[in-house]
Amino acid sequence: MKFEWCYIPGASVDFGSSFSEIAEVYSFWLGRLISGAYKPEALRSWLEKEFPVHSRDIRRFAILKYPITNKQFYSFASEGNDSGIFLDCYLESKSDHPAIEVSLQSALKFANWAAAKTNQRLRLPTEWEWEYAARGRERLQFPYGEVFDPNKANSIESQIGDTTPVDRYYRYPSPFRVCDLAGNAEEWTGSLYAPYPGGRAIKDDIWHATAGAYNV
Repeated sequence: MKFEWCYIPGASVDFGSSFSEIAEVYSFWLGRLISGAYKPEALRSWLEKEFPVHSRDIRRFAILKYPITNKQFYSFASEGNDSGIFLDCYLESKSDHPAIEVSLQSALKFANWAAAKTNQRLRLPTEWEWEYAARGRERLQFPYGEVFDPNKANSIESQIGDTTPVDRYYRYPSPFRVCDLAGNAEEWTGSLYAPYPGGRAIKDDIWHATAGAYNV
């Protein structure tokens, strides 16, 4: 199994948002919520998890250029490593789409399995590594720039209604050339949720469903 990597330089990086930035993002998205599942109060609580701005030192690391595909995950699952249900039809029409509905446990097992197959040290990225890879030093609003564009990523606003090949938006990567970090599929990190330094714990529906212990 071969992977394509992007190498991210180490740096002291700012994370999080100020109250004014949160208010600006909330105002922008409040009138654009397409899905009824996203209530205004849920949107606000989700954004408040990003407070306050703080700095972290990130060491040099490598991250996959594209998300794990159905074809790659099938290789893992076909060896009896996953207890979930993998549909063979994904290999016929969606082999290059991202693997979805993968549990955290399966994601961790896949990383260990792939490490053994490739003789490399592999793990899930931390929350901070993932965000740095997506936003770059510039702390962009979106991997592809500062202005939201449903034609540059597969989001609900794109009205595609399904996953797409992981390289469909290769022309719109992050500043570090990583692709598909906005939309298409949710991705696990190896970090447990915790409030930012100086922030408060946001006890939303995810918090209550997991007793406050969940990966982001």
